Amino acid sequence: MRREKTDSERGRGRAWVRNPTYSGLSALAMGYALWEGDVARIILAVGVFVFLDRKSKAEEKWLSARFPGYAEYKARVKKLIPFLY
Repeated sequence: MRREKTDSERGRGRAWVRNPTYSGLSALAMGYALWEGDVARIILAVGVFVFLDRKSKAEEKWLSARFPGYAEYKARVKKLIPFLY
């Protein structure tokens, strides 16, 4: 029986980062903060990134326990920033 390809095998968003929604929200928050040039907004954007990073860490514990191949996926794909983190 033929196995259906996963998003990471198809080259979609999850092939670049493990949580593209959190990456997009973080990028949007930081982009807006930089556009406005307001230090308070930049600090808030960093806070959004830290919050989403910690939230994804908790979610990944559950995913690792639930899906046996998740550890290999984690080793292959960065968490929030393509090629960096």
